Amino acid sequence: MCSSDLRLYKPQLLMPVDWKIFVENLNTTDVFDLKLVAWEGERQCSLKQILDMLVLKKLPKPYRIRVVIGPEGGLSEAEVFNLKDQGFQSFTLGETVLRVENAGLVIAANIQYALGDGR
Repeated sequence: MCSSDLRLYKPQLLMPVDWKIFVENLNTTDVFDLKLVAWEGERQCSLKQILDMLVLKKLPKPYRIRVVIGPEGGLSEAEVFNLKDQGFQSFTLGETVLRVENAGLVIAANIQYALGDGR
């Protein structure tokens, strides 16, 4: 339990890693309820839509969600398609373009707001 806010689970935000190393180490045996990639090229599916669908599935908590956020300048189409081949779903945050250092916090906050904190 997180002592200061009474949460059972807290989001784990990882430090940036080299793309090539990340892709080489993608472990397809990891079990995630959802694998997401933030991509400014996505035009149809928003983070809110994805989270709403997850809530409707009523999966047991805590949810295991992996989110990939690209570097400044974004991910290439080929990089996103490579992730989609690995089971990731791309999403947009809408018209707002965030700095990469803010995107993780915004996405984590939206996920926590939509899904709760694991209780």
